[in-house]
Amino acid sequence: PEGEETDDPHAAMAGALLGIGQYKGYGLAFMTDVLTGVIGGGGYGLTPYADPKKWDVSHTLMAIDIEWFMPLNEFRRRMDDFTEMVKSRALRPGFDEILIPGEQEARRVRRKTDSGIPLEDAAIADLEALATELGVDSGIEVVGPWEEETL
Repeated sequence: PEGEETDDPHAAMAGALLGIGQYKGYGLAFMTDVLTGVIGGGGYGLTPYADPKKWDVSHTLMAIDIEWFMPLNEFRRRMDDFTEMVKSRALRPGFDEILIPGEQEARRVRRKTDSGIPLEDAAIADLEALATELGVDSGIEVVGPWEEETL
C-alpha cells in the first residue's frame, strides 16, 4: 500500500500489483486494462474490487492479420525460433518442460479428440435416458474408465 512489496493478498488489494516483466510487462498489463476495462466497459485498475457484489467483467477479442506485418511463412519461422528459444531454457527443479501459452490446452484437445470426453457414469445415464425419451440413439460409446489426466 505504501509502495512496498507484500505477499499479503489483502494488503495487495489496497495498493497496486507489481507488474511482471518490468517495463514490457507493465506496458502489456496497462494496455490489457485499457482494452478490456476502459474501452470494453468493464472495471479497470482497482475499480473491479470497489463493490464486492458487482462482477465488473468485460472481454476483448482481437484478430490480427499477420500478413499486414510479414509473410506468413516468415512469421511461422520466427515463432518456431522463439518457441525453441523459450523451451530450451534451464528448468526449475521439479519441472519436466517449459510450456508456451495454449500448449497444455492443445494437448488436452488432442487427447480428447483421440480418446473422447470423460463423463461420469451419472451423466452418461442421464444422456442415455434423454436419448431414449426423445427416441434417438445417444451415440455414446463408453471407452472408460477415465483418469484424472484425461481432464
